[in-house]
Amino acid sequence: MSEHCASFQTGGPAMIPYLLDLSVPDPYGILPVLNSASFLLLAEFGMADGMENNPAAGKIKIFLRVLGVAMIPMTMDFSK
Repeated sequence: MSEHCASFQTGGPAMIPYLLDLSVPDPYGILPVLNSASFLLLAEFGMADGMENNPAAGKIKIFLRVLGVAMIPMTMDFSK
């Protein structure tokens, strides 16, 4: 995708200086872990509303936890 959008190679966020080239994977794996952590926080604390009387709430919460952890290896090489 970076070959179609040249700004990916030079337009990285200035607040994350080690990741200025968005066309390559995160060299330290910090962004996939942050992505997964934010998803898990949302799944844990955002699921309380509307799930009090749902019998499938436990299974949904387990699925979201597994998905949150599985997101780390799935997004490690996301730019390829």
